Amino acid sequence: MRIAFSALVFALGFFSLVAETLVFRDFLSALEGSEIAVGAFFGTWLVWVAVGALAGHLLGRRLGTGKALAAAALLYVPAFALQVVLIAEARSLAGATVYDVLALSRLLPLSLLVNAPVSILTGFLFTSACRAAASEGGLPVARVYVLECLGGFA
Repeated sequence: MRIAFSALVFALGFFSLVAETLVFRDFLSALEGSEIAVGAFFGTWLVWVAVGALAGHLLGRRLGTGKALAAAALLYVPAFALQVVLIAEARSLAGATVYDVLALSRLLPLSLLVNAPVSILTGFLFTSACRAAASEGGLPVARVYVLECLGGFA
């Protein structure tokens, strides 16, 4: 169980950073890559990760096993696909043409919308992995942080 659970947490870290990098590249391309857009992307990414972590704390007791966590990790694939589609349609969702510079009042809600799928799931799964490690994984919670970080590094 420990090796399988460790591999799962490593894979979660790997996929979350790969997904963030790919959607960030698409986001910059769709929104012309201004400094404000970069800040909006990372700010809203972290807001949704925090919301997902809170959801993992409140709802994660049902997902407290390694097997349930592995099944929930499969949700990354449709969440990533949805986020890529949302970013591809970002300008039309904002009602802007290709040459428009988005005002901050339009950019922030748009960033909140397009960053939600993968970010919420990342926070939820990390918090759930910490709970599963503490309850049945036989791993200290600190090791979840290390494994997730190593996955992101890979």
